Amino acid sequence: MMVHLFWLILIPVITGLIAMALPLRWGKGLAITVQMLMGTLAVNVFLAVRQNGEQVQVIGGWPQAVGIALRAELFSIDLVMLSTLLFFFMFCYNLNKPYVNKIFLFLLLVFQGLVNGIFLSIDLFNIFVLVELSTVVISLLIMFKQDSESIYDGMIYLMTNTVAMA
Repeated sequence: MMVHLFWLILIPVITGLIAMALPLRWGKGLAITVQMLMGTLAVNVFLAVRQNGEQVQVIGGWPQAVGIALRAELFSIDLVMLSTLLFFFMFCYNLNKPYVNKIFLFLLLVFQGLVNGIFLSIDLFNIFVLVELSTVVISLLIMFKQDSESIYDGMIYLMTNTVAMA
């Protein structure tokens, strides 16, 4: 069974959007269920790469030099499986914490999609864009507590990364 690599990026983002529309309890259950689905997809891609070699897919039918190309080889798909496992444990740990709400779930799921995109992307421009987006999402997650210390830490993180990327 061939799995399109872009689903490893889009499924968490789409799940985050759906979780925003659902009651919080259902959103948490959906996030855990999707983590299991993501693990299954990552293992399927891993087995396909082990059997057939690396997979390169270009989104939108453009030539590889112009379009958004995703590549799964053993190292990158290992990182995707590891991140999926870590996000699964992160969701299990945060399941009953008082700070978890719909926005937190959305940001965490978007961050998972961005991390998977970084691991699967081929060209530096797409990696740069994904790293910049993940910097913003991480800053929002740091500032999520909304006290003076977390807002200060989030702004320092954002400024440090912005200067470093420039």
